[in-house]
Amino acid sequence: MTFFFPALGNEVENNKVYFYDLNSKLTWDINENNKLFVSGYFGADVMRLKFDGETNTDGTKDPDEEIDFRWKNTTATLRWNHLFSSKLFMNVSGIYSRYNYGLSSENDGGGGPANTSGTFTWKSSVENWIFKPDFTYYVEANTKIRFGLHNTLYKFTPAKIETSEIGVSSFDFETEKGLEIAPYIEYEKKWKKLSMNAGLRYSWFGNMGPYTVATYSDELPKSVSTIVSTKAYNSGEIIKSYSGFEPRLSFNYRLKDNQSVKLGYNRTFQYIHLISNTTAALPFDIWKPSGPHIKPLEVNQISAGYAYDTPNRNYNISLEGYYKTFKNMVEYKNGANLFLNENLETQLLPANGFAYGTELSVFKNKGEFTGNLNYTYSVTKRKTTSKFSSQNINNGSYYPSNYDRPHVFNLTSNYKLSEKWNMGVFFTYQTGRPTTLATSRFKIDGQDFLSYSDRNTYRLTNTHRLDLSFNYVPKGNPKTKWESSWSFGVYNVYGRKNAFSTYSTFNNGQLRSFQFSVIGSPIPFITYNFKF
Repeated sequence: MTFFFPALGNEVENNKVYFYDLNSKLTWDINENNKLFVSGYFGADVMRLKFDGETNTDGTKDPDEEIDFRWKNTTATLRWNHLFSSKLFMNVSGIYSRYNYGLSSENDGGGGPANTSGTFTWKSSVENWIFKPDFTYYVEANTKIRFGLHNTLYKFTPAKIETSEIGVSSFDFETEKGLEIAPYIEYEKKWKKLSMNAGLRYSWFGNMGPYTVATYSDELPKSVSTIVSTKAYNSGEIIKSYSGFEPRLSFNYRLKDNQSVKLGYNRTFQYIHLISNTTAALPFDIWKPSGPHIKPLEVNQISAGYAYDTPNRNYNISLEGYYKTFKNMVEYKNGANLFLNENLETQLLPANGFAYGTELSVFKNKGEFTGNLNYTYSVTKRKTTSKFSSQNINNGSYYPSNYDRPHVFNLTSNYKLSEKWNMGVFFTYQTGRPTTLATSRFKIDGQDFLSYSDRNTYRLTNTHRLDLSFNYVPKGNPKTKWESSWSFGVYNVYGRKNAFSTYSTFNNGQLRSFQFSVIGSPIPFITYNFKF
Protein backbone atom coordinates (compact mmCIF):
# COMPACT_ATOMS: atom_id res chain seq x y z
CA MET A 1 0.00 0.00 0.00
CA THR A 2 1.46 3.37 -1.02
CA PHE A 3 0.33 6.90 -0.19
CA PHE A 4 1.75 10.13 -1.58
CA PHE A 5 1.16 13.40 0.24
CA PRO A 6 1.78 16.79 -1.41
CA ALA A 7 4.19 18.94 0.56
CA LEU A 8 2.85 22.25 1.82
CA GLY A 9 4.04 25.42 0.15
CA ASN A 10 3.28 28.03 -2.45
CA GLU A 11 3.71 25.63 -5.36
CA VAL A 12 0.76 23.48 -4.29
CA GLU A 13 -1.31 26.07 -2.48
CA ASN A 14 -3.91 26.16 -5.25
CA ASN A 15 -3.01 23.07 -7.29
CA LYS A 16 -3.21 19.67 -5.63
CA VAL A 17 -1.94 16.27 -6.71
CA TYR A 18 -2.15 13.01 -4.80
CA PHE A 19 -2.08 9.33 -5.70
CA TYR A 20 -2.13 5.99 -3.93
CA ASP A 21 -2.23 2.27 -4.69
CA LEU A 22 -3.09 -0.97 -2.94
CA ASN A 23 -1.75 -4.44 -3.84
CA SER A 24 -2.89 -7.74 -2.37
CA LYS A 25 -2.10 -11.39 -3.10
CA LEU A 26 -3.29 -14.67 -1.61
CA THR A 27 -1.83 -18.11 -2.34
CA TRP A 28 -3.48 -21.43 -1.45
CA ASP A 29 -1.48 -24.68 -1.74
CA ILE A 30 -4.35 -27.12 -2.28
CA ASN A 31 -2.01 -30.09 -2.70
CA GLU A 32 1.30 -30.90 -4.36
CA ASN A 33 -0.28 -30.71 -7.83
CA ASN A 34 -2.61 -27.75 -7.43
CA LYS A 35 -2.18 -24.14 -6.32
CA LEU A 36 -4.56 -21.22 -6.39
CA PHE A 37 -3.51 -17.57 -6.60
CA VAL A 38 -5.75 -14.55 -6.06
CA SER A 39 -4.43 -11.03 -6.48
CA GLY A 40 -5.84 -7.54 -6.74
CA TYR A 41 -4.68 -4.02 -7.41
CA PHE A 42 -6.34 -0.65 -6.96
CA GLY A 43 -4.74 2.69 -7.70
CA ALA A 44 -5.91 6.25 -8.12
CA ASP A 45 -4.32 9.54 -9.22
CA VAL A 46 -5.99 12.89 -8.68
CA MET A 47 -4.90 16.23 -10.12
CA ARG A 48 -6.79 19.39 -9.12
CA LEU A 49 -5.91 22.64 -10.89
CA LYS A 50 -7.20 26.13 -10.21
CA PHE A 51 -6.97 28.93 -12.78
CA ASP A 52 -7.62 32.57 -11.97
CA GLY A 53 -9.42 34.38 -14.76
CA GLU A 54 -7.58 37.31 -16.36
CA THR A 55 -8.89 40.86 -16.34
CA ASN A 56 -9.39 42.21 -19.86
CA THR A 57 -8.70 45.75 -21.11
CA ASP A 58 -12.43 46.57 -21.05
CA GLY A 59 -12.57 45.77 -17.35
CA THR A 60 -14.37 42.43 -17.71
CA LYS A 61 -12.92 39.36 -16.07
CA ASP A 62 -12.61 35.85 -17.47
CA PRO A 63 -14.12 33.15 -15.24
CA ASP A 64 -12.12 31.52 -12.47
CA GLU A 65 -12.04 27.77 -13.13
CA GLU A 66 -11.30 24.64 -11.15
CA ILE A 67 -10.54 21.42 -13.03
CA ASP A 68 -10.22 17.93 -11.57
CA PHE A 69 -8.59 15.01 -13.37
CA ARG A 70 -9.02 11.54 -11.90
CA TRP A 71 -7.47 8.26 -13.06
CA LYS A 72 -8.34 4.93 -11.45
CA ASN A 73 -7.04 1.43 -12.18
CA THR A 74 -8.57 -1.76 -10.83
CA THR A 75 -7.34 -5.30 -11.56
CA ALA A 76 -8.39 -8.69 -10.14
CA THR A 77 -6.71 -11.99 -11.07
CA LEU A 78 -7.57 -15.60 -10.30
CA ARG A 79 -4.96 -18.18 -11.39
CA TRP A 80 -5.01 -21.96 -11.08
CA ASN A 81 -1.70 -23.78 -11.32
CA HIS A 82 -1.92 -27.52 -12.07
CA LEU A 83 0.85 -30.11 -12.52
CA PHE A 84 -0.26 -32.99 -14.75
CA SER A 85 3.10 -34.76 -14.61
CA SER A 86 6.78 -34.02 -14.35
CA LYS A 87 6.66 -32.87 -17.98
CA LEU A 88 3.32 -31.08 -18.38
CA PHE A 89 2.37 -27.92 -16.47
CA MET A 90 -0.72 -25.67 -16.76
CA ASN A 91 -1.73 -22.16 -15.71
CA VAL A 92 -5.32 -21.02 -16.18
CA SER A 93 -5.91 -17.33 -15.51
CA GLY A 94 -9.02 -15.18 -15.33
CA ILE A 95 -8.35 -11.45 -15.23
CA TYR A 96 -10.62 -8.43 -14.93
CA SER A 97 -9.30 -4.89 -15.32
CA ARG A 98 -10.95 -1.50 -15.43
CA TYR A 99 -9.42 1.87 -16.22
CA ASN A 100 -11.54 4.90 -15.30
CA TYR A 101 -10.76 8.39 -16.45
CA GLY A 102 -12.72 11.44 -15.32
CA LEU A 103 -12.67 15.16 -15.87
CA SER A 104 -14.78 17.70 -14.02
CA SER A 105 -14.71 21.49 -14.09
CA GLU A 106 -16.48 24.36 -12.44
CA ASN A 107 -16.33 28.08 -13.21
CA ASP A 108 -17.80 31.10 -11.46
CA GLY A 109 -18.93 32.86 -14.62
CA GLY A 110 -16.42 35.65 -14.21
CA GLY A 111 -18.46 37.51 -11.62
CA GLY A 112 -20.47 39.39 -14.24
CA PRO A 113 -24.16 40.27 -14.09
CA ALA A 114 -25.10 37.38 -16.41
CA ASN A 115 -25.29 33.95 -14.85
CA THR A 116 -22.71 32.11 -16.99
CA SER A 117 -21.34 29.85 -14.25
CA GLY A 118 -21.57 26.12 -14.73
CA THR A 119 -20.29 22.64 -14.03
CA PHE A 120 -19.11 19.94 -16.41
CA THR A 121 -18.37 16.26 -15.71
CA TRP A 122 -16.94 13.73 -18.16
CA LYS A 123 -16.44 10.05 -17.29
CA SER A 124 -14.98 7.33 -19.50
CA SER A 125 -13.67 3.81 -18.96
CA VAL A 126 -11.99 0.80 -20.55
CA GLU A 127 -12.80 -2.69 -19.26
CA ASN A 128 -11.11 -6.00 -20.10
CA TRP A 129 -12.18 -9.55 -19.34
CA ILE A 130 -9.35 -12.01 -20.03
CA PHE A 131 -9.32 -15.80 -19.99
CA LYS A 132 -6.10 -17.60 -20.87
CA PRO A 133 -5.08 -21.24 -20.42
CA ASP A 134 -1.30 -21.65 -20.81
CA PHE A 135 0.57 -24.96 -20.99
CA THR A 136 4.27 -25.81 -20.73
CA TYR A 137 5.58 -29.18 -21.89
CA TYR A 138 9.17 -30.23 -21.13
CA VAL A 139 10.29 -32.47 -23.97
CA GLU A 140 13.67 -32.91 -22.27
CA ALA A 141 15.95 -30.93 -19.97
CA ASN A 142 17.00 -28.46 -22.67
CA THR A 143 13.81 -28.40 -24.74
CA LYS A 144 10.34 -27.12 -23.88
CA ILE A 145 7.17 -26.16 -25.70
CA ARG A 146 4.66 -23.55 -24.58
CA PHE A 147 1.19 -23.28 -26.06
CA GLY A 148 -2.17 -21.83 -25.15
CA LEU A 149 -5.07 -19.57 -26.02
CA HIS A 150 -5.56 -15.92 -25.00
CA ASN A 151 -9.08 -14.49 -25.10
CA THR A 152 -9.89 -10.86 -24.33
CA LEU A 153 -13.25 -9.08 -24.33
CA TYR A 154 -12.99 -5.27 -24.45
CA LYS A 155 -15.58 -2.69 -23.53
CA PHE A 156 -15.03 1.02 -24.18
CA THR A 157 -17.19 3.76 -22.71
CA PRO A 158 -15.93 6.89 -24.53
CA ALA A 159 -17.84 9.46 -22.52
CA LYS A 160 -20.75 10.09 -20.20
CA ILE A 161 -21.42 13.82 -20.01
CA GLU A 162 -23.31 15.74 -17.33
CA THR A 163 -23.24 19.53 -17.50
CA SER A 164 -25.04 22.71 -16.53
CA GLU A 165 -22.94 24.89 -18.83
CA ILE A 166 -24.72 27.01 -21.40
CA GLY A 167 -24.49 25.59 -24.93
CA VAL A 168 -23.46 22.07 -23.86
CA SER A 169 -25.94 19.22 -23.46
CA SER A 170 -25.69 16.15 -21.24
CA PHE A 171 -25.45 12.92 -23.23
CA ASP A 172 -23.82 9.47 -23.42
CA PHE A 173 -21.66 8.15 -26.24
CA GLU A 174 -22.30 4.68 -27.60
CA THR A 175 -20.16 2.03 -25.94
CA GLU A 176 -17.88 -0.05 -28.19
CA LYS A 177 -16.91 -3.69 -27.78
CA GLY A 178 -14.24 -5.91 -29.22
CA LEU A 179 -13.18 -9.56 -28.94
CA GLU A 180 -9.62 -10.81 -29.43
CA ILE A 181 -8.76 -14.52 -29.72
CA ALA A 182 -5.15 -15.61 -30.07
CA PRO A 183 -3.81 -19.19 -30.03
CA TYR A 184 -0.03 -19.50 -29.85
CA ILE A 185 2.83 -21.98 -29.72
CA GLU A 186 6.45 -21.43 -28.69
CA TYR A 187 9.47 -23.70 -28.98
CA GLU A 188 12.61 -23.20 -26.86
CA LYS A 189 15.82 -25.16 -27.36
CA LYS A 190 19.21 -24.90 -25.65
CA TRP A 191 22.50 -26.33 -26.88
CA LYS A 192 25.97 -26.01 -25.37
CA LYS A 193 26.53 -22.40 -26.47
CA LEU A 194 23.46 -21.57 -28.52
CA SER A 195 19.84 -21.15 -27.47
CA MET A 196 16.83 -20.51 -29.69
CA ASN A 197 13.27 -19.38 -29.11
CA ALA A 198 10.77 -19.62 -31.97
CA GLY A 199 7.11 -18.77 -31.68
CA LEU A 200 3.99 -18.23 -33.74
CA ARG A 201 0.81 -16.49 -32.64
CA TYR A 202 -2.36 -16.08 -34.69
CA SER A 203 -4.54 -13.21 -33.53
CA TRP A 204 -8.13 -12.48 -34.56
CA PHE A 205 -10.03 -9.35 -33.56
CA GLY A 206 -13.67 -8.54 -34.07
CA ASN A 207 -15.32 -5.17 -33.53
CA MET A 208 -18.82 -5.90 -32.18
CA GLY A 209 -22.18 -4.22 -31.86
CA PRO A 210 -24.39 -2.74 -30.72
CA TYR A 211 -23.04 0.27 -32.58
CA THR A 212 -24.01 2.61 -35.39
CA VAL A 213 -21.42 2.96 -38.19
CA ALA A 214 -21.30 5.76 -40.75
CA THR A 215 -20.25 5.26 -44.38
CA TYR A 216 -18.44 8.16 -46.06
CA SER A 217 -17.93 9.24 -49.64
CA ASP A 218 -14.74 7.86 -51.20
CA GLU A 219 -14.21 11.04 -53.22
CA LEU A 220 -13.92 13.45 -50.29
CA PRO A 221 -12.18 13.58 -46.90
CA LYS A 222 -14.22 12.15 -44.04
CA SER A 223 -16.50 14.69 -42.38
CA VAL A 224 -20.03 14.78 -41.06
CA SER A 225 -21.11 16.41 -44.34
CA THR A 226 -19.71 13.51 -46.43
CA ILE A 227 -21.68 10.77 -44.65
CA VAL A 228 -23.68 8.88 -47.28
CA SER A 229 -25.37 6.32 -45.02
CA THR A 230 -25.40 4.76 -41.55
CA LYS A 231 -25.96 1.20 -40.38
CA ALA A 232 -26.98 0.01 -36.91
CA TYR A 233 -25.48 -3.31 -35.77
CA ASN A 234 -27.11 -5.55 -33.16
CA SER A 235 -25.54 -6.67 -29.89
CA GLY A 236 -22.81 -9.25 -30.52
CA GLU A 237 -22.89 -8.75 -34.30
CA ILE A 238 -19.43 -8.54 -35.89
CA ILE A 239 -18.98 -5.14 -37.54
CA LYS A 240 -15.44 -5.62 -38.84
CA SER A 241 -12.77 -8.26 -38.18
CA TYR A 242 -9.00 -8.42 -38.66
CA SER A 243 -6.49 -11.22 -38.24
CA GLY A 244 -2.85 -12.01 -38.83
CA PHE A 245 0.14 -14.17 -37.94
CA GLU A 246 2.65 -12.88 -35.40
CA PRO A 247 5.96 -14.75 -35.73
CA ARG A 248 8.99 -14.27 -33.51
CA LEU A 249 12.46 -15.75 -33.53
CA SER A 250 15.47 -15.09 -31.31
CA PHE A 251 18.95 -16.54 -30.85
CA ASN A 252 21.45 -16.19 -28.03
CA TYR A 253 25.04 -17.30 -28.56
CA ARG A 254 27.54 -17.53 -25.69
CA LEU A 255 30.97 -16.39 -26.88
CA LYS A 256 32.59 -17.17 -23.51
CA ASP A 257 31.31 -17.96 -20.04
CA ASN A 258 30.89 -14.25 -19.39
CA GLN A 259 30.06 -12.94 -22.87
CA SER A 260 27.10 -13.44 -25.19
CA VAL A 261 25.39 -11.95 -28.23
CA LYS A 262 21.72 -12.10 -29.22
CA LEU A 263 19.60 -11.43 -32.29
CA GLY A 264 15.83 -11.32 -32.63
CA TYR A 265 12.83 -10.51 -34.83
CA ASN A 266 9.12 -10.22 -34.03
CA ARG A 267 5.88 -8.93 -35.51
CA THR A 268 2.84 -7.85 -33.50
CA PHE A 269 -0.63 -6.47 -34.21
CA GLN A 270 -2.25 -3.95 -31.90
CA TYR A 271 -6.02 -3.69 -32.18
CA ILE A 272 -6.55 -0.98 -29.58
CA HIS A 273 -5.43 2.58 -30.30
CA LEU A 274 -4.60 5.34 -27.83
CA ILE A 275 -5.38 8.76 -29.29
CA SER A 276 -3.90 11.66 -27.33
CA ASN A 277 -4.22 15.35 -28.04
CA THR A 278 -0.96 16.34 -26.37
CA THR A 279 -1.09 19.92 -27.66
CA ALA A 280 -4.02 20.68 -25.36
CA ALA A 281 -3.33 22.60 -22.16
CA LEU A 282 -4.70 19.60 -20.27
CA PRO A 283 -4.07 16.48 -22.39
CA PHE A 284 -6.65 13.73 -22.37
CA ASP A 285 -6.69 10.23 -23.82
CA ILE A 286 -9.22 8.45 -25.99
CA TRP A 287 -9.15 4.68 -26.51
CA LYS A 288 -10.50 3.42 -29.81
CA PRO A 289 -10.73 -0.19 -31.12
CA SER A 290 -9.92 -1.12 -34.70
CA GLY A 291 -13.01 -1.16 -36.86
CA PRO A 292 -14.43 -0.13 -40.25
CA HIS A 293 -12.45 3.14 -40.34
CA ILE A 294 -9.35 2.30 -38.28
CA LYS A 295 -7.01 -0.56 -39.17
CA PRO A 296 -4.89 -2.43 -36.59
CA LEU A 297 -1.35 -1.23 -35.98
CA GLU A 298 1.33 -3.57 -37.36
CA VAL A 299 4.79 -3.45 -35.78
CA ASN A 300 7.91 -5.23 -37.07
CA GLN A 301 11.09 -5.16 -35.01
CA ILE A 302 14.63 -6.47 -35.29
CA SER A 303 17.06 -6.26 -32.38
CA ALA A 304 20.61 -7.24 -31.46
CA GLY A 305 22.61 -7.12 -28.26
CA TYR A 306 25.86 -7.88 -26.48
CA ALA A 307 26.29 -8.74 -22.78
CA TYR A 308 29.44 -8.93 -20.66
CA ASP A 309 29.97 -10.04 -17.04
CA THR A 310 33.14 -9.15 -15.18
CA PRO A 311 35.12 -12.21 -14.03
CA ASN A 312 33.88 -11.91 -10.43
CA ARG A 313 30.29 -11.26 -11.60
CA ASN A 314 30.19 -8.00 -9.65
CA TYR A 315 29.26 -6.03 -12.75
CA ASN A 316 27.15 -6.73 -15.81
CA ILE A 317 27.32 -4.57 -18.95
CA SER A 318 24.93 -4.82 -21.89
CA LEU A 319 24.53 -2.96 -25.17
CA GLU A 320 21.41 -3.40 -27.29
CA GLY A 321 20.06 -1.87 -30.48
CA TYR A 322 16.74 -2.09 -32.32
CA TYR A 323 14.88 -0.93 -35.41
CA LYS A 324 11.07 -0.84 -35.69
CA THR A 325 8.60 -0.08 -38.44
CA PHE A 326 4.98 0.94 -37.82
CA LYS A 327 2.09 0.55 -40.24
CA ASN A 328 -1.47 1.87 -39.82
CA MET A 329 -0.77 4.26 -36.98
CA VAL A 330 -3.46 6.77 -36.05
CA GLU A 331 -2.83 10.51 -35.99
CA TYR A 332 -5.21 13.43 -35.54
CA LYS A 333 -5.71 16.16 -38.13
CA ASN A 334 -4.51 19.71 -37.72
CA GLY A 335 -7.18 21.54 -35.76
CA ALA A 336 -8.85 18.25 -34.83
CA ASN A 337 -11.80 18.29 -32.45
CA LEU A 338 -11.31 15.09 -30.44
CA PHE A 339 -13.30 16.12 -27.40
CA LEU A 340 -16.99 15.08 -27.38
CA ASN A 341 -16.92 13.97 -31.01
CA GLU A 342 -19.22 11.08 -31.90
CA ASN A 343 -17.67 10.77 -35.36
CA LEU A 344 -14.08 10.57 -34.18
CA GLU A 345 -12.86 8.96 -37.42
CA THR A 346 -13.47 12.28 -39.20
CA GLN A 347 -10.65 13.81 -37.13
CA LEU A 348 -8.09 11.04 -37.73
CA LEU A 349 -5.49 10.24 -40.36
CA PRO A 350 -3.57 7.01 -41.14
CA ALA A 351 0.19 7.12 -40.63
CA ASN A 352 3.33 5.02 -40.93
CA GLY A 353 6.50 5.40 -38.92
CA PHE A 354 9.82 4.04 -37.77
CA ALA A 355 11.96 4.02 -34.63
CA TYR A 356 15.51 3.04 -33.82
CA GLY A 357 17.75 3.26 -30.82
CA THR A 358 20.51 1.86 -28.70
CA GLU A 359 20.63 1.22 -24.97
CA LEU A 360 23.66 0.89 -22.68
CA SER A 361 23.15 -0.62 -19.21
CA VAL A 362 25.58 -1.21 -16.36
CA PHE A 363 24.55 -3.24 -13.30
CA LYS A 364 26.38 -3.65 -9.99
CA ASN A 365 25.10 -6.87 -8.48
CA LYS A 366 27.11 -7.54 -5.31
CA GLY A 367 28.16 -5.73 -2.16
CA GLU A 368 26.47 -3.31 0.20
CA PHE A 369 26.10 -0.85 -2.67
CA THR A 370 24.12 -2.12 -5.69
CA GLY A 371 22.32 -0.47 -8.56
CA ASN A 372 22.22 0.17 -12.28
CA LEU A 373 22.90 2.93 -14.77
CA ASN A 374 21.03 3.13 -18.05
CA TYR A 375 21.39 5.41 -21.07
CA THR A 376 19.19 5.24 -24.16
CA TYR A 377 19.50 7.10 -27.44
CA SER A 378 16.45 6.71 -29.66
CA VAL A 379 14.55 8.32 -32.52
CA THR A 380 10.90 7.76 -33.42
CA LYS A 381 9.21 9.47 -36.37
CA ARG A 382 6.03 9.16 -38.38
CA LYS A 383 4.24 10.61 -41.40
CA THR A 384 0.59 10.65 -42.38
CA THR A 385 -0.50 8.79 -45.52
CA SER A 386 -3.93 10.18 -46.40
CA LYS A 387 -4.85 9.88 -50.08
CA PHE A 388 -5.98 13.50 -49.81
CA SER A 389 -2.60 15.27 -49.80
CA SER A 390 -4.02 18.52 -48.40
CA GLN A 391 -4.79 16.73 -45.14
CA ASN A 392 -1.33 15.29 -44.50
CA ILE A 393 0.61 16.70 -41.55
CA ASN A 394 3.70 18.79 -42.37
CA ASN A 395 3.06 18.29 -46.10
CA GLY A 396 3.45 14.53 -45.80
CA SER A 397 6.99 14.70 -44.36
CA TYR A 398 8.28 12.71 -41.40
CA TYR A 399 8.11 14.46 -38.03
CA PRO A 400 8.95 13.43 -34.43
CA SER A 401 6.25 11.44 -32.69
CA ASN A 402 4.93 12.50 -29.28
CA TYR A 403 7.17 9.82 -27.72
CA ASP A 404 10.41 10.99 -29.34
CA ARG A 405 12.90 11.56 -26.51
CA PRO A 406 16.41 11.15 -27.98
CA HIS A 407 18.26 11.06 -24.67
CA VAL A 408 17.11 9.21 -21.53
CA PHE A 409 19.42 8.65 -18.57
CA ASN A 410 18.36 6.70 -15.45
CA LEU A 411 20.34 5.93 -12.32
CA THR A 412 19.06 3.57 -9.61
CA SER A 413 21.10 2.71 -6.52
CA ASN A 414 20.59 0.93 -3.22
CA TYR A 415 22.85 1.06 -0.17
CA LYS A 416 22.57 -1.35 2.76
CA LEU A 417 22.81 0.71 5.94
CA SER A 418 22.28 -2.19 8.36
CA GLU A 419 20.58 -5.57 8.58
CA LYS A 420 17.19 -3.86 8.72
CA TRP A 421 17.69 -0.57 6.89
CA ASN A 422 18.64 0.32 3.32
CA MET A 423 18.54 3.50 1.29
CA GLY A 424 17.43 3.90 -2.32
CA VAL A 425 18.15 6.70 -4.80
CA PHE A 426 16.61 7.20 -8.24
CA PHE A 427 17.58 9.94 -10.72
CA THR A 428 16.29 10.48 -14.25
CA TYR A 429 17.12 12.96 -17.01
CA GLN A 430 15.17 13.01 -20.28
CA THR A 431 14.92 15.12 -23.40
CA GLY A 432 11.71 17.14 -23.42
CA ARG A 433 8.97 15.69 -25.59
CA PRO A 434 8.00 17.34 -28.91
CA THR A 435 5.23 19.90 -28.93
CA THR A 436 3.43 22.30 -31.26
CA LEU A 437 3.28 26.01 -30.43
CA ALA A 438 1.15 28.93 -31.58
CA THR A 439 3.15 31.31 -33.78
CA SER A 440 0.64 34.01 -34.74
CA ARG A 441 -3.02 34.97 -34.74
CA PHE A 442 -5.59 35.82 -37.39
CA LYS A 443 -9.18 37.07 -37.45
CA ILE A 444 -12.30 35.64 -39.05
CA ASP A 445 -15.47 37.70 -38.72
CA GLY A 446 -13.86 39.69 -35.97
CA GLN A 447 -12.97 36.63 -33.88
CA ASP A 448 -9.36 35.80 -32.95
CA PHE A 449 -7.83 32.46 -33.92
CA LEU A 450 -4.32 31.12 -33.34
CA SER A 451 -2.03 29.80 -36.08
CA TYR A 452 0.35 26.99 -35.10
CA SER A 453 3.79 25.78 -36.14
CA ASP A 454 4.36 22.54 -38.02
CA ARG A 455 3.53 19.46 -35.94
CA ASN A 456 6.03 18.77 -33.13
CA THR A 457 8.57 21.36 -34.33
CA TYR A 458 9.38 22.49 -30.78
CA ARG A 459 10.15 20.67 -27.53
CA LEU A 460 9.28 21.11 -23.90
CA THR A 461 12.24 21.78 -21.62
CA ASN A 462 14.30 18.75 -20.62
CA THR A 463 13.06 16.94 -17.53
CA HIS A 464 14.97 15.60 -14.54
CA ARG A 465 14.03 14.39 -11.06
CA LEU A 466 15.56 12.87 -7.94
CA ASP A 467 13.72 10.46 -5.62
CA LEU A 468 14.99 9.29 -2.25
CA SER A 469 13.72 6.41 -0.09
CA PHE A 470 14.56 4.59 3.14
CA ASN A 471 13.37 1.02 3.60
CA TYR A 472 12.94 -0.78 6.91
CA VAL A 473 12.60 -4.59 6.94
CA PRO A 474 12.05 -6.00 10.46
CA LYS A 475 12.81 -9.60 11.26
CA GLY A 476 9.92 -11.87 10.32
CA ASN A 477 8.07 -14.21 12.65
CA PRO A 478 8.86 -17.83 11.66
CA LYS A 479 5.82 -19.12 13.57
CA THR A 480 3.25 -16.98 11.74
CA LYS A 481 5.22 -16.59 8.48
CA TRP A 482 4.39 -12.89 8.71
CA GLU A 483 6.78 -10.63 6.79
CA SER A 484 6.49 -6.88 6.40
CA SER A 485 8.45 -3.80 5.38
CA TRP A 486 8.14 -0.02 5.48
CA SER A 487 9.34 2.52 2.94
CA PHE A 488 9.64 6.24 3.59
CA GLY A 489 10.82 8.75 1.07
CA VAL A 490 10.48 11.89 -0.98
CA TYR A 491 9.47 12.09 -4.62
CA ASN A 492 11.04 15.00 -6.56
CA VAL A 493 13.49 15.88 -3.76
CA TYR A 494 14.66 19.25 -5.10
CA GLY A 495 11.24 20.33 -6.38
CA ARG A 496 11.97 20.32 -10.10
CA LYS A 497 9.14 21.92 -12.11
CA ASN A 498 9.06 19.51 -15.05
CA ALA A 499 6.75 20.70 -17.83
CA PHE A 500 3.51 18.74 -18.06
CA SER A 501 2.14 20.47 -21.13
CA THR A 502 2.04 23.73 -23.06
CA TYR A 503 -0.68 26.13 -24.13
CA SER A 504 -0.97 29.55 -25.78
CA THR A 505 -3.28 32.52 -25.22
CA PHE A 506 -3.86 35.87 -26.89
CA ASN A 507 -4.79 38.54 -24.37
CA ASN A 508 -4.46 42.29 -24.36
CA GLY A 509 -2.90 42.25 -27.83
CA GLN A 510 -0.12 39.80 -26.91
CA LEU A 511 0.46 36.18 -27.90
CA ARG A 512 1.89 34.22 -24.99
CA SER A 513 2.89 30.55 -24.76
CA PHE A 514 3.28 28.77 -21.44
CA GLN A 515 4.74 25.54 -20.12
CA PHE A 516 3.26 24.47 -16.84
CA SER A 517 4.11 21.76 -14.34
CA VAL A 518 1.76 19.83 -12.11
CA ILE A 519 4.22 18.54 -9.52
CA GLY A 520 6.65 21.35 -8.77
CA SER A 521 7.51 20.56 -5.16
CA PRO A 522 8.84 17.64 -3.09
CA ILE A 523 6.22 14.99 -2.24
CA PRO A 524 6.78 12.69 0.75
CA PHE A 525 5.42 9.14 0.61
CA ILE A 526 5.03 6.10 2.84
CA THR A 527 4.56 2.46 1.80
CA TYR A 528 3.71 -0.60 3.89
CA ASN A 529 4.10 -4.11 2.47
CA PHE A 530 3.21 -7.34 4.18
CA LYS A 531 2.76 -11.02 3.37
CA PHE A 532 1.90 -14.13 5.36
